[in-house]
Amino acid sequence: RNMVISLERRQSVLRSNLLIIYLLIVNSYKVTKRIKMSNLSEDDLKEFTQLISLDLENGDVEKVVSLFQYNKNLYQILGRLLAGGNMFVRLGVNMLLEDLKELKPDDMKYAFPHLIPLLSNENATIRGDVADIIGNIGDKSHIELLTPLLNDEHPQVQEMAEEAIETLEEENLEDKSSQ
Repeated sequence: RNMVISLERRQSVLRSNLLIIYLLIVNSYKVTKRIKMSNLSEDDLKEFTQLISLDLENGDVEKVVSLFQYNKNLYQILGRLLAGGNMFVRLGVNMLLEDLKELKPDDMKYAFPHLIPLLSNENATIRGDVADIIGNIGDKSHIELLTPLLNDEHPQVQEMAEEAIETLEEENLEDKSSQ
C-alpha cells in the first residue's frame, strides 16, 4: 500500500513539474508570439485544472501561488477548479487567492470574471464558497454582487453572503479611517 501511495505521489509530482515546464515554454513563446492560454485546447485546459487540483488537494498551495504569480492566464481555470473540485480544492483556491491578494493585489482583477458567474451556480456550496472568497479578496464594489445571495433559498448561502458583505464593509471602514 505504501508503495502504491508513493508511486501515486511521484506521478503527481512529475505531472506538476511537467506543468511548470509547460508554463515556462508557453510564457517564453508568449513573449515573442503573444500566445495566450485561450488558444490552448479544451484538453489542455482540463489537464491544467486536473494538475492544479491535485496540488491544491495535497496542500501544495505555495507551488500553485508561484504558478499563478508567473502566469496570470491561469486565473481562467478558477471557475473549473471551484465548480469541479472537492472541499479541499475549494479551500485551496480560497487560500491561493488570499495569498495572491497579499502578494499581488492588482492581479485580483483577473480572478473576478471567473468567480462572479459562480454566484449563480446551481450548487449552493459553490455559491457560498464563492461569496466567501469574494468577501476575502474583494472590495466595496463587490457588495452589490453579493446582495442577491442574502435572499438565496439556502440559509448557508445567505449566511456566507452576509459574512462576506460584513467583511467588505469593515475593510471599507478601515480604509477610510487610515486615510
